[in-house]
Amino acid sequence: MNRLPVSVVFACALVGALAAPALRAQSAAPAATGEETIKLTTFEVSSKKDYGYCATNSITATGIGTEIFKTPINVSVVTRDLIQDIGATSLRETLGYTANVLSDRRDPNSVISRGFAAPVLINRNAGGARNPVPDFIERVEVVKGPNAVFFGRVSPSGVLNLITLQPKSVTESAARVTYGSYDQKQVFIEHNQKLGDHAAVRFAGSYFDRGDGYIDFTYRRQDAGYVAATWDILPNLKLNVTGTTYDGRENVIHSVPRGHPGYRAYTQANPGATLTIQQWQAAFIPGQPYMTVYLDPYESFTNGWQGNNNGPDAYKADRGSFVQPELIYTAASWLTLRAAGSFNRGYTQTLETSGFPSYNGTFITQRPAFNGGRSLSQIGELEAVFTFDTGPATHRLLLGGRAAHSRNGFWAVSNAFTIPLTWNNRTQGPRHIIRDSFVGGVLPGTPYFAMPRSEETGLYAIDQIGFFKDRVKLLAGARTTEVTNIGATAATVGPDRSQKETTPQFGALVEVVKGVVLFANTAKTFEPQFNVDARGNLANNIHGKGTEAGLKLDLQDSVWSGTVSWFKLERSGEVRRDFSTEVSTGISPLFVPGGTKRSEGADVEVFFTPVRNYQAILSYTYIWDAKAVTDIGAPAIVGRRLERTPEHMLSVWNKYTFTTGATKGLSIGVGVRHVSQVDTLLDPNFNLKNDPYTETNASIGYGFKLGRRPVTVQLNVKNLLDQTYLDGNFTPADPRTYFLTLGTKF
Repeated sequence: MNRLPVSVVFACALVGALAAPALRAQSAAPAATGEETIKLTTFEVSSKKDYGYCATNSITATGIGTEIFKTPINVSVVTRDLIQDIGATSLRETLGYTANVLSDRRDPNSVISRGFAAPVLINRNAGGARNPVPDFIERVEVVKGPNAVFFGRVSPSGVLNLITLQPKSVTESAARVTYGSYDQKQVFIEHNQKLGDHAAVRFAGSYFDRGDGYIDFTYRRQDAGYVAATWDILPNLKLNVTGTTYDGRENVIHSVPRGHPGYRAYTQANPGATLTIQQWQAAFIPGQPYMTVYLDPYESFTNGWQGNNNGPDAYKADRGSFVQPELIYTAASWLTLRAAGSFNRGYTQTLETSGFPSYNGTFITQRPAFNGGRSLSQIGELEAVFTFDTGPATHRLLLGGRAAHSRNGFWAVSNAFTIPLTWNNRTQGPRHIIRDSFVGGVLPGTPYFAMPRSEETGLYAIDQIGFFKDRVKLLAGARTTEVTNIGATAATVGPDRSQKETTPQFGALVEVVKGVVLFANTAKTFEPQFNVDARGNLANNIHGKGTEAGLKLDLQDSVWSGTVSWFKLERSGEVRRDFSTEVSTGISPLFVPGGTKRSEGADVEVFFTPVRNYQAILSYTYIWDAKAVTDIGAPAIVGRRLERTPEHMLSVWNKYTFTTGATKGLSIGVGVRHVSQVDTLLDPNFNLKNDPYTETNASIGYGFKLGRRPVTVQLNVKNLLDQTYLDGNFTPADPRTYFLTLGTKF
């Protein structure tokens, strides 16, 4: 690894110096929290040992509430305390201090883990996660590595499960208001009502408005509401219901200019030329690949990195809702039954133009893109957990089934509705897409589009077998999943096509000494493909597999906890067009199986909570091998590094709260993230890279009482050292920004 960034050393030294004298004077054991979440039994995710940034249980990894330390799977948990302390307003910021996870600033659902895309779920269901609201997240469980035994069609990277706010056994209200740089306003209110001894309900509302971002014409607004209720209908029967609705809109962020050396040279020799996108691609892509080009501010955009090719009209609208009911029935001490559902609805609409820049006075002719999509899904689950002994072994056997019905449709306005727009960003200033590209300056209505249906069923079983009071554990399970695309829609007639696969998973764990375990696991995954060639052949599934081994720590009653692991993942079979055979036979399209992509590396994640008022997180990821190994259909990508998979990622966050003297109630937090060079696309025609960057963040908070009411004031400073860098998919990071939050409970 390269030399540790100076800002990392500075951050650790600063908080360490502040904390050291007080740490010696404090008790070593953190106390339990005062708030009690109304808990489940078999499906419980909270623990009395949970405190601050340290979570000891997980429900995502094995489907039932399991101690993370005694699970032979690598699990990271981002707690609500951490989300609030770092001032996260997006999923990208929420995951900033988690090992081996990199998210895309431009798409809240685009998450890469260990080289491959990882699905984002809410309460173990894919529906509803289109635009997650951090205000409503209780915790994020990141299960790394293959986990298809519970989630069916996934890549070998793992899954992210966002667990939403749960009702508590108290009656209280809370409010939080934030104001900061670029006119950012945020309001969060919630009320938890205890209803006797057997029920509770929690309401929450969130409003976010960033009126004018660092990049020209960018903004983000979102309104969202949330409700969660629980009711002990009978002593052994519990009903839980969660639901949310959100409505958001933002200007699509335009990435920083990148270009092609041949095109740049052409524009220098032919200033004022007019080119279409098609002419550009035909003339320059066959030569040198597109390169990362840091331009003179006056060469392309009118405002340097703050410029926005899309102009003031571009936007993305995103709205949706979900409702998730759940029944838990404890039939006996050895049997718990669960029935759950998820009903989801989503809608998106986007208006933008191509991101191609115009150098040296060149005019680019292009048409805008106006498109969107709708999604509907209904998911049902039935699960049973059996707890029993066979000789020296204790079993926790989960049997389950899932059925899902989904409809997804996408639309795009035909070019017949638009007027080609010839533009020079440098000389003509911001473009007005609607006024200049649509007939009459009015967007057309949403066109009719078919909503193809998909049916998915899955049956799964997994057994956790413990020996010697769980000092030795085995995990074995498998899932059979069948996915069917319904060929007939309101607009088309066609055959149904199905893909089916069985995916196994195995793991083992041994506690070698108290507080230290060795673990290993292996599993397989699949992703169905429904590509059909001209001869009627259906493409095979994409297959994945993964192996992991390492150790876990839980020392001194969770003062030290964490995971060190090695992993190796492979994903193969994504179809490619067989262009050579198409040319020779005149038959199109024809497909060949794609090759294999592989990632291999190690990650470390450590939580340190020596006293109640000091907490620290350290994570480090080293992926030494992440590339396309073979590919018959696209040999040019072989040997290239996987996109958005840096070799190194390092992060540190720590916070200290003073508990005595004149500074009692004052807290200081400092965090640093370092990401090495990132290849943004696997396509060899686009040799585009993000340079390494280091991001430093800080917070200062103060808690006090106004009468009997607790009040907190917190200042978050992001990009503390005011660094200039590209933060995901060629998006310039914000400069130093400030956000002040005032919160209270009543």
